[in-house]
Amino acid sequence: MPVLQGIDLRIAPGESIAIVAASGGGKSTLASLLVRFAAPAAGRILLDGQDLRHLALRDLRRAVCVVAQEPFLFGGSLAENLRYGSGAASARSIEAVATLVGLDPLVAALPGGLSADLREAGRDLSAGQRQRIALARAVLREPAVLVLDEATSAIDGDGESQIFQALDDWLGRRTVLLMSHRLATVSRFARVVVLARGRVIGDATPHELARSCSEFRLLFAGQTEPLAETGPPRTIQRA
Repeated sequence: MPVLQGIDLRIAPGESIAIVAASGGGKSTLASLLVRFAAPAAGRILLDGQDLRHLALRDLRRAVCVVAQEPFLFGGSLAENLRYGSGAASARSIEAVATLVGLDPLVAALPGGLSADLREAGRDLSAGQRQRIALARAVLREPAVLVLDEATSAIDGDGESQIFQALDDWLGRRTVLLMSHRLATVSRFARVVVLARGRVIGDATPHELARSCSEFRLLFAGQTEPLAETGPPRTIQRA
């Protein structure tokens, strides 16, 4: 059985949405389809009206950036890892972005700072530090579409909130799709799409889904803070 089937999902340029589903519900599959790591067996995916299959992979992956839950780091300096995918990003840009995503404590702790080599491709770093590096990479790449696939799952709630606040203007200038199991993260977005059994079963604000979608309520039933206490849904502000 296909992981996703019969999905008709339209996202406006510059819109920010959250996509939620149970584990194995198709979130990561959707992310893979957007950069052609996988191809749809039927139907098509359009970017600005163009079928992804007709775009050169280099152009597609310049326009669409996926930040995964477990990012890949390679042997080399921290600066080289941050610059990966962005070409000739300046030292000043790297320093500024490192600050935005909260990497300053790591930079200060590493002998040599940004020039320090990451041992064993960063395996000595925490999962949260690796995720911050991946987020910084995405910012330096300046994609038109950003897909955050559990990209902040290893960062605590306060740290995640600080990152979203610091990147507010930057995020507001691109299309953002966020996949997350964290209610506080999802509630930042005024539009949430719920996937179940390979289909879209909900598409509304978090508060509307909390009232009308049993699958949404089930997904976040174990969260310590009910949605009703998180305030009105927040939207990334547009520049």
